[in-house]
Formats: sequence, C-alpha cells, structure tokens
Amino acid sequence: MDFRSLIQRLTKLRLPGFSATSSKSARWKALEPPTSDHLLVGGLMLTSFLLRLWIASKQELFQDEALYFFIGQRLPWTFSPHPPGTPLLAYLGSVLLGRHEFAIRFMNLVFLTATIPLIFMLGRELGSLRIARWATIAFVLTPFYFAIGTICTPDAPQLFFWALAMYWLWRATNSKSRPSFIAAGVALGLGLYFKYILILVLPSYALFLLLSGKWKQALRDRDLWSFLAIAALLFLPFALWSEAREGWPALRYHLQDRQTFVLPTLNNIGEYLGVHLLYYSPLLYLAAVAGALYCGWVGLRNANRKWLFLSSFFVVPWLFFLLIAAFTRRILSREQWDAPAYIAGLIAAAILFDRVLSALPPSPIRRRVQELGIAAVALGGLLIAGAAAESVAELPSHLLGRPPFFSSMAGWRTMARAADRHLEEEMATGASPYLLGNSFLPVLQYAFYGKYSPKLFTLNHSQNRKYGLTHFLDRAGLSARHLASVGQAPALFVAESDDFDETSQRLIELEQKLKNHFAEVTPLPPAEERDGNRILKQFLFFRCRGLLTSPNRTASPPSGNATP
Repeated sequence: MDFRSLIQRLTKLRLPGFSATSSKSARWKALEPPTSDHLLVGGLMLTSFLLRLWIASKQELFQDEALYFFIGQRLPWTFSPHPPGTPLLAYLGSVLLGRHEFAIRFMNLVFLTATIPLIFMLGRELGSLRIARWATIAFVLTPFYFAIGTICTPDAPQLFFWALAMYWLWRATNSKSRPSFIAAGVALGLGLYFKYILILVLPSYALFLLLSGKWKQALRDRDLWSFLAIAALLFLPFALWSEAREGWPALRYHLQDRQTFVLPTLNNIGEYLGVHLLYYSPLLYLAAVAGALYCGWVGLRNANRKWLFLSSFFVVPWLFFLLIAAFTRRILSREQWDAPAYIAGLIAAAILFDRVLSALPPSPIRRRVQELGIAAVALGGLLIAGAAAESVAELPSHLLGRPPFFSSMAGWRTMARAADRHLEEEMATGASPYLLGNSFLPVLQYAFYGKYSPKLFTLNHSQNRKYGLTHFLDRAGLSARHLASVGQAPALFVAESDDFDETSQRLIELEQKLKNHFAEVTPLPPAEERDGNRILKQFLFFRCRGLLTSPNRTASPPSGNATP
C-alpha cells in the first residue's frame, strides 16, 4: 500500500465511538464501562497515587511549595502573584496530615489521581473505549503529568478542572443539556482559583463553535450564556474586589512585569520546544502534536465535531504559549504553561494511532506501528522510573557521577537547624532575634522547617521581583521596609550560596552590604549540605546588631508577620 492510498483510507474510515443520537439506555451504558475498564482505570489510579505519595514523602520542599504553604497560613485569599487555590490546598493538607512535605503535596496527589478517570471518560466520549484506554495509559505515563502530581503547584488542579470543563462542555454540546453547561461553568469558575490559564477554555470552545459552523446558533443558546454567567459569578466578584483593593498587583505582574518583548530567535523557540520533548517524552509529545493536527484536518474535511472539539482544545493553548515563548524574554521556565493542551493532544494521538492501525492490513509494517506506539508510552514510563529512582535514592546522578538532579530541593532542613542554633544563642542572652533573608526563599523555608517562630524579613533581592513577590512580601510584613518595627533587636541574616569556590569573596560582599544597615556585623560558621565529599549547598550566616536604617522604610508592618 502506497502513502496516497493510506491517506485516502484514513480520511474515509468512520469514527468509532458513541453516536450523538443514541438512545437513553445506550447513553446510560456508555457511562458504565465494562468491569475490565473499571479495573484498568482503578489500577492505574491506585498504582500512580501510591508511587507519587512515596516520592512526595522523600523530597524537601522546593521554593514554590514553601511559598504556597506560607501564603496559605498567612494570606490565603490573595491573588498575587497567583490565585489562592493552591495555597489553600497546601494549608489544608498540613491541617489534615501535619507539618510534613507529603501533607503539603497531598491534595495535589488527589487532584492528579482524579484526573485519570476524566481522561478515560473524555477518550470514550470523543473516540472509543480502545482510544480511551490508550489515552489514559499515555496520560499516566507522561513524565510531566506524573511529576506535577508529586509536588504542590497549581498544575495538577488546573489539569483536573480543564479536563472537567472539557468533559461537561462536550456533553452539553452533544446533548443540549443545561445541567451539563452548568457543570462546565462550575468547573471553569472553580478552576480559575488555581490558575488563570483556565480562561483559555473560552477561546478554545469558541474556536470549536466557529470551525463546526455552530457559532451563530450558540449565540442564541441561553444555556451557553448560563455557562458563562456561572463561571463569571463564581470567580470575578471576589477576584476583582481583592485585586482592586490591593492595586491590581497580579494583573501588573503577569501582563507587564513578567513579559518583555523580544524578536523571535531560533534558539528561543528551539529551547522551548526542546524542553517539551523531555517533559512529555519525545515520542508522546510528537504524537500529541501530530494527532491534534490530524484531528483538525480530518475534522474540517469530514465535519467531524468530535475531532474539531479535540483539535480546538489543543491548538489554542499550544499556539498561545508558543507565541508568548517566541516573542517574550525568558525569565522563568514556561514549558509547563501549555500542559492542558496535551489532554486533548494525547486523546488525539490515540485516535491517530488507532486510525493508522485500522487502515493497515496485517503486515510487518502494522507490527512496526504497534511497536512504535508501545515504545512511545514505554519511554515515558522509563523516564518516570528514572525520576523516581533519582527522587528516592539519587541513583541516576550517582551512576553519572554528577550532583543530584533535584539538589535545589535539598538542604533546607540543614539550613533551618543551623539557624535554630544561632537563634538559640541569641535567645540565651534574653534577646528576641529575628530572621533576615537575602531573598524570600530561606526565610519561607525556615517558616516550614524551623523550630522557632521569629519575625521574618527579606531584603530587596532580585528574586523577589523575578517571582512577582514584591507586593505580597510587603503586604505580609516581610519586606525590608518593615525592619524599623523591630527596633534594636538582633538579627540573624542568612543567604544561600552556590559559588563554593568564591565563599570568601561572597562573605566579604554580604558583610559590606549588611554594614550599610547595621552597626555590628559578625560572620558565623556557614552550614553545608553535602553529598559525600561534594558540597551541594552552602548557607552563609551573619549576626547583625544595631539597625542603622531600614531599606525603603515607609510603614509599619501589618499583623500578618506576628509570631503565631
């Protein structure tokens, strides 16, 4: 069979799946997959959850998690720099399970696990049971999706609510069901409390209506407007009130501070796409892109609404963030931003794989295609296994003779114990010392790992601005301008250092910096996190007395920084 004949057969095959005109009994049966599929989905959920829980209990918090935990404790309803959903989940986990790393991450594990059956349901609705199985297995074995289910970030809840909104929007479109539109509105409204990216559900659905030729009819559909109204009512009143009250800091950060226009370069685009190959595994990523483009092409030719729906929910977030990556300067990693696109992408990849197999007669070529599909999924599983081995035992890095891959998440307990000892020395003299960090990171990590509850402050470091935390730190009473409130109390200053060969020079620089604000600055023994003979992290400490001036001093701190 030549290539032209294969393409002709691919575009003429009927779409497997459930008919939009099936009876109520048939639709009810569609909601109840066979027992074997229950076992498949349940087994994937349980296995994935237990493995991720094991990994989540092994790693210390990374900077975003320490931030979310602190926000959840002190200012849980702030929208700057991110919506309040993730900090609330981190705080809820600590309330339910105690002050442990896995507790902070627990609710994210739950959300990612709950997304697995949604992928199966979407695959079944938009394809067939066979496609649903392939897509679900691919989702579970996608490295990035697995990883975000082991840490506390907005990404796992975002995926859950994106998939939930997709599912109910398709059900609403397919059955003209008002309850389904209402459920979709609830999913979108709640999802926006975790990540603003969920707003792209709206242009994705609008593109689908445009491509399917149903947009004029949709504009007259009261149920569609109820979907929009419910989503808006759930999110906008509180979000707008909170942002307006604080001077729109989240809006300024995401639309102004975080975006610097640059002309596209091959290196910029190549780096963005190249990281995706690692995040999603090379074969799965390429299959998702190819599958979505195939569904869009064939969907337009055959007026196939299911495939147009899938393609629309891939193209909008995928293209949107590709353009942002091309035309803005790289400040933070952004390869995770388009993660929702690959929910549709993996289902589309399963459809393409199924169509290719259906179009090929039994032959060596067909077997090779089957092997390629299995290899794509297996490669993702292999990357997950490697990451798990690194998280638990640092095996891959030891075999390669290099520092641990996740060393940025190590050392914070060591830092906190050293800080506790220095604080105890001050408290033994009857003083009430406070902790001053060179940036937000060490003080927020101490807030989680530390033994005591001193007042916390951070100098005006570039990291604070880079992560959009200037407003939050000021509102929480942690910014340097609030140092005047502690009077002449002694300070313990801490800074993280990764330039181990220039420690002496770094100490001199920090000492000179601190002498601009304190009459007496004394270096203390540094703390080191080691991996055998290799230094992974170094924490530099100074005892500071006699505050001379408070940087940017303009106000007294709010009560948010009071000792709990």
